[in-house]
Amino acid sequence: MNKFPAFKNPGFTLVELLVSVSILAVLTAVTIPNFNNFIRSQNLKQSQEQIKNGIRDTQIRAMAGVDSTNYSYWVFRASSGGTTFNIGKSADTTSCGSITVVDTSAVLPGDATLGVSSSPACIYYAMGSGIVTQTGLYSNIYVRTSISGSSTCYSVEINGSGLIKGVNSCP
Repeated sequence: MNKFPAFKNPGFTLVELLVSVSILAVLTAVTIPNFNNFIRSQNLKQSQEQIKNGIRDTQIRAMAGVDSTNYSYWVFRASSGGTTFNIGKSADTTSCGSITVVDTSAVLPGDATLGVSSSPACIYYAMGSGIVTQTGLYSNIYVRTSISGSSTCYSVEINGSGLIKGVNSCP
């Protein structure tokens, strides 16, 4: 009688383990950059949604006529390179730099920053009606979010009727 079976050691050989670990290392090296790009893209999309929600909040406050005493407009203000935006009140549409700030947003996620055509940029909503009041010759107002070192850019467009929509490109 043979005390030892035909297969002495049912485990894996060192070569098999090294091959398996090498394959895992290659797969990990390939997926990590893709995952980082996915996270960066999701941060941009979340920033875009945060900006849209801030603009909608401003418009809703204007339509509801909140704090209409001494003020005619609710204002959304953003500055290029900033990571937050402001919601405030104003008596006119000429004082973008000196609005009465009511709320400041949370910091945009990741390393996303705001971009506007002229800084600071303000979007005015008339008290009571919520109609957007545009200053300048632009038919649309854009607020951009982009991450440094990335070619991806998402923007928020507000047309003359007050429609707020996300756009997956920047002007």
